[in-house]
Amino acid sequence: MNFEFQKLVYKHYSSVLFENSEISGEFEKSPEFSVLRSKLYEQDHSKLIKSLREVKKFLGTSNVKDCDRISIIDKRCVGLKCLLDRSFSGANTIDKFLVVSLSLIAPIFFFEILEVNHHEGIFINDPKIMDGNFSEVLLTLSEKLKMLGFDRLEKDECQKKIEQITFPNIPKGKFTYFNAYFANTLSDLFY
Repeated sequence: MNFEFQKLVYKHYSSVLFENSEISGEFEKSPEFSVLRSKLYEQDHSKLIKSLREVKKFLGTSNVKDCDRISIIDKRCVGLKCLLDRSFSGANTIDKFLVVSLSLIAPIFFFEILEVNHHEGIFINDPKIMDGNFSEVLLTLSEKLKMLGFDRLEKDECQKKIEQITFPNIPKGKFTYFNAYFANTLSDLFY
């Protein structure tokens, strides 16, 4: 992982180990919270949105939906989801989505093929990362995003824990680079 991206984590997230019961109030008083809030809500994200539109145009499908809800607590990125495949198992629907997320904190991206099992729109389980037949699409998309000035946060980097960071709704010692740059959970990327 790029050293600058590692340094940015400590600029935006407090390394004070708060107790879970007091984390929300203490976190909001930290100087890091002010920096994070400013980055998410007060800065101009027009270049990022333009890049997202380029990705959308590149995918060229009507099955693409924006996932543009931003939340300090749940989600720190903008993105889109593209339905690739749908199948049925009894009363349940199994969808495979390409989920693309661009961090609001650093010029990095995350994308994966996620499988979602749901019943009438309600998730039955958390999305699962799929390995599959879409590697050519992912490689081409990765090249496109790199041309737009973004670096990829690889799967193994996403899962690296940053034990010194505590954050609301994430158990102590479980905070990862994925959490820092994108969202609390894969499910948060869908909105």
